[in-house]
Amino acid sequence: MMADKVLLDEEYDGLAERRKEMIERMSYLEGLLDDYKLYEPYIKNHKEQWALKGIARKKYERQHMGELYRYDFYRAKIKDVIICKESIIFKAQNISG
Repeated sequence: MMADKVLLDEEYDGLAERRKEMIERMSYLEGLLDDYKLYEPYIKNHKEQWALKGIARKKYERQHMGELYRYDFYRAKIKDVIICKESIIFKAQNISG
């Protein structure tokens, strides 16, 4: 009976630690999503800038200086937040260990 309790306590501690890691990962990914929502509107301006050439591009850069600055700012912010360089994809996890 006591051995069963010890095994259950060990299993519970392992699950609690795993749950803590999953919660930390979820908050990390939610933070990335929030940062991306700030970054996303400026992607269009950056693509438009690089689609133009010559004088038209310089004119566009002067007209959209603020948006292009924000693009660089939010992009750098996201790169600083990312802790792993692998792609972030959903993987089914085996909860039982």
